[in-house]
Amino acid sequence: MKNLCSAALLLCVFVALPIVGRANPITVFGTGVDSSGNALAGGSADPHFTDNLYDASAVVISPSNLYPSWTANTSPGDPGSAWIGTADEIRGQSPGGNPYDFVETFSMAGLDTTTASITGTYWGDDVGYWELNGNIFGSADEDWGGTAFTIDGSSDYFNAGTNTLEFVMTSTNLDNYYDGTRLDITSATADPSGVPDASSAAVLLSFGLAGLAASRRRFARAV
Repeated sequence: MKNLCSAALLLCVFVALPIVGRANPITVFGTGVDSSGNALAGGSADPHFTDNLYDASAVVISPSNLYPSWTANTSPGDPGSAWIGTADEIRGQSPGGNPYDFVETFSMAGLDTTTASITGTYWGDDVGYWELNGNIFGSADEDWGGTAFTIDGSSDYFNAGTNTLEFVMTSTNLDNYYDGTRLDITSATADPSGVPDASSAAVLLSFGLAGLAASRRRFARAV
């Protein structure tokens, strides 16, 4: 019986170890990609981002319609991202130069928002900003080469349920010419909700080890 108790305590110790830092992926996508995160061909409808100007899917901009100074799209079928706009063309994307935005929603259900982290790169032309649930995490003013970003749980930007990722185009400089944005997500993870943090797991582990040691001492004296 005592050997069984010792074995049980030892099992608790080893079970406690893998629950710390067990990050799960957040199902969120960059611009111009399919459900596997691979870049789509120019002219494709973006399945994740909607543009509110036409109340329709955003459209992947073809290489031939990209401004020459913009970072080129990832090759179709490869992991990465692509530029999106309201249409796959150089001119006429926003009649009258009206501001507009591109919106994606994703869920954090079952995930701990305090441990969440999203990293990547954003671009934008002409002028606008990227925000998560109304919190700005990146501004673009003819940002052709891209800017790296990180959003982590300490920012308090994440919601426990539905989250809204959005690019707001505040100005097209009224030229209605070469307008678009791009978001490349390289990592998006969070721990499952309800999982003990490292300090809690360390306490559990110390109690388990202490109990195991005490049990072994009692067993040694009995023998």
